[in-house]
Amino acid sequence: MSKFQWEIINESIKKVNEDITYADENMAWVLDGATGLTDKKLTSFESDARWFVNKWDKYLKDNLNDKCKTIRDIVLEGIVIIRDRFYKECGLNYIEEIKRPSASISIVRKNEDIIEYFMLGDCTLLIKDIDNNLAKIKDTSLEKFDNRAISEMLKVRDENNISWVEARKIINPILIENRLLKNTQDGYWILEFNEEAVNHCIEGKFLDKEIKNLALMSDGFAAIVDTYKHFNEAELIERLIDLGAENTYELIREIEEEDKDILKYPRLKKGDDSSIVFLNNYEC
Repeated sequence: MSKFQWEIINESIKKVNEDITYADENMAWVLDGATGLTDKKLTSFESDARWFVNKWDKYLKDNLNDKCKTIRDIVLEGIVIIRDRFYKECGLNYIEEIKRPSASISIVRKNEDIIEYFMLGDCTLLIKDIDNNLAKIKDTSLEKFDNRAISEMLKVRDENNISWVEARKIINPILIENRLLKNTQDGYWILEFNEEAVNHCIEGKFLDKEIKNLALMSDGFAAIVDTYKHFNEAELIERLIDLGAENTYELIREIEEEDKDILKYPRLKKGDDSSIVFLNNYEC
């Protein structure tokens, strides 16, 4: 039976990287953490999001190989366990929604002759088959809320002739409004403490003999396609094959540095944590 072999990038330009990647011969995932919108850190880690993705990374390593359970069931059980650990870590019985950490997650797992996937949040999964057909799997429900915040930030910046950093602080109430829509019917679904979110995941499976390439990406890496539009998805896969993930990551940072004042590519920050696990030329 064939096994996965991955190329992995997990980089950040921030002091604390809130992405985590993992890959082995049977499974892989990307976790893209988001700290609660609060000035006070609640855990012993560098950030609460770092605590959150670290605990999920360990939990998945310990549990995802149980092929008798679906990925959905494993994640569902993990929500309860990690929620309890978080409250114990904080020494509190309740924490406001706005202060809780969360994460987008993308998982693939090999199960006999099947490759299963599970997605929650705005990570991206690209799957190229042996006939060179390419599928992009992503929940885009968060985009409209981000776009609203970006539009307001740019409006405030231009009207007041201030930097985008100053403008972003001014639009913080919009970011809070958006965050309060987390795991609601009118908002978006993400990995947090709400078990209902799992019912809104994206999941599916492929025969492993049909797969040629896989790429799991946090939005900081997928920005090369979604925000900067430097490539389409097929061109990105070809670049990853020809030049590798490290080279592509360096290109992302070059684009961001050239547009550090956020004049060409509207976005909420100069650059995000950037992660990918890439499977090149999978052969059964």
